[in-house]
Amino acid sequence: MRTVTLIVAVLLAGLFLLSPVAAVSSPGKASLAIKPEKPVDVKVLREAVSLLRERINLTGISDFRVELEETGEGHLIRIKAEDVTPEEVGAIKRIAESFGRLYIEFNGVVVGRSVNVTGYRLEPKMCPTCWRVDFTVPPEVTARFKEVASGKLGWPTDIYLDPPVNSLLVVSPRVYQEMNSQDFMGEPKKGTPKPLVERLKEAFNITVIEYQNQSAGEIVDNATALGKDKIILADVPEKLYTEVKGTLSSRKINIEVSYYALQTGEGTKNFVKRILNLYGPYVLRFDPAEDSTTRLTISGVGKDRKATLEEAKKLYLDFKMGSLPVTFRVVDVSLSSTPSGTSTSSGTMTAKVADDSKQCGPASIVLLALLPLIRRR
Repeated sequence: MRTVTLIVAVLLAGLFLLSPVAAVSSPGKASLAIKPEKPVDVKVLREAVSLLRERINLTGISDFRVELEETGEGHLIRIKAEDVTPEEVGAIKRIAESFGRLYIEFNGVVVGRSVNVTGYRLEPKMCPTCWRVDFTVPPEVTARFKEVASGKLGWPTDIYLDPPVNSLLVVSPRVYQEMNSQDFMGEPKKGTPKPLVERLKEAFNITVIEYQNQSAGEIVDNATALGKDKIILADVPEKLYTEVKGTLSSRKINIEVSYYALQTGEGTKNFVKRILNLYGPYVLRFDPAEDSTTRLTISGVGKDRKATLEEAKKLYLDFKMGSLPVTFRVVDVSLSSTPSGTSTSSGTMTAKVADDSKQCGPASIVLLALLPLIRRR
């Protein structure tokens, strides 16, 4: 038997690992309240309760409950967990707020929207701290990938989880320069891939513009003219966020607006990936015209055994969890430390979880590979 290994490699600065979320380090009881971003029928919320149970169960947290709770203002979902650390609370929050829609994109074309992840493990035969996550894709994804990627060795291949579809992305000059840099262009053997900005526009209708002192009114006019659902402000003056929100409110325009700032020690490349919820970019190391398969593997290298397992587990969970019927936001978090009987106030804990769970940054430089494995006798 001979094994032909076909590789899509990427140099990825970290996998957005969760940071510690509070000064409370011992396990305790946690309670999180989440609400849908928009009003929905109670049947939809019941479906979400079931999916959230499945998602949290995947993390290994055993003692938890997810329940529908009626309030004076309607329904919310309450998640309660026993004997959990602040890090696990942060993981629950991330799971609850992630819509869970996966996209595989190549040169501006979405080639797939689903994967079936089958497992993750250490890969000591490759190196002491290597890991792998195995999954399969439907045959139509393989066929589509073959159609658009044949003969394009070294071209970038991107995987997104919940990208900001149909949005206007206003970024600082340095971020705009990074998005058009070689960091997202792969290592093409021949031909020229489309820049990331163009790929985003064609695949997801994300329009990226460089901030050049445009007024809030001009930004809102632009988003309205383009029919956008969202405005994302990244690495621009924070007051612009308040002004854009005020303009939208005064004009009674229903467009969502969000603001991103660079975290301490975060490079512009990882900042871009965080805004877009982007894994990769991957680099194509095989020709789909010559070989194709539905069996894939993403492998990587961690800095130590613990970090290796955490990286693999996070990627596995992100790929494993199904899409929620609607998007949710966490409106309240509380955590009490069971050993001492003390508790962290809801307001303080909420702030810590909300702040630190966004500070996902690079843990190490890891080399990832998308490995279709074809076994021939």
